[in-house]
Amino acid sequence: MKQIKMGLLLGSFLLFLLAGTAGAQVRFGFRFYGGLGYLGGGDINLGGKGWSDYYSAAELGAYTASGKFEPIHLGFDFGGDFILQFTPQLGIGIGSGYLTASKTFSINHTHPGWDTVVYTSETTMGAIPLKLSLYYFLPVASNINITFQAGGSYYMASLKYHFRAEDPFYFEDRDLDTKGGGVGFHGGLGLEIDFSPMVGFFIDLTGQYASISNFKGDITISNSWSSATASDSNLYFFRYYDWPFGTFPLTIVSSTTPSGTGISEVRQAKIDFSGFSALLGFIFRF
Repeated sequence: MKQIKMGLLLGSFLLFLLAGTAGAQVRFGFRFYGGLGYLGGGDINLGGKGWSDYYSAAELGAYTASGKFEPIHLGFDFGGDFILQFTPQLGIGIGSGYLTASKTFSINHTHPGWDTVVYTSETTMGAIPLKLSLYYFLPVASNINITFQAGGSYYMASLKYHFRAEDPFYFEDRDLDTKGGGVGFHGGLGLEIDFSPMVGFFIDLTGQYASISNFKGDITISNSWSSATASDSNLYFFRYYDWPFGTFPLTIVSSTTPSGTGISEVRQAKIDFSGFSALLGFIFRF
């Protein structure tokens, strides 16, 4: 993390050096954007589907089900960039933003002659990317540019998860709050329409690759009678074989590495922020 901060500081310093030596063509720009995004999700979706399938299989089908597992994908992407445009076509940008997606769903298992067990899940994934980008502006008319961008990012990511199982006589809650970080890459294509030499509007289609692991944090488990919190725990992915039901991909938060009969392919879970966004925004040049 310290190396990333030093790199960003050095990049900022170099940009200002370029500004002092590039002459009259140098311009500064600020881009602000927002829009809809689609994120891969990764192991949080695999594990969520695995747990849902495992609960259903373990109850041997002796229930009537309503609702189903829903993966987390759709969300929002917004942020901004500072651009040093040292030729009319070429610029370097430093920026940041926020990517987020969330999903809530419920599954009801009604057991004839007994009761209904309600499983509720709420997941939120978010990331703050610190971006360094190369911009290319291709003029196609006097006030219209096609823009290209590409670069690298460091993602400061978070994952929060709430799970509740409840019937008329008992409840259990699991609350997870973890953080992770890693390097990713991004790129995009856009159309910019300038209203004046200083103000323009743009539409961008962007994408990024960022599969983040090493999530660490706290999990609180509470039920009708007690509550306990485990701190400094890791988010793991593994596969669990339970005869005669089969093999299930699962995620779990634990202070120790999962092990035991039927457990295989244990590793740090990967939360996938890879995806794409459709963005609208404004650019201001000086």
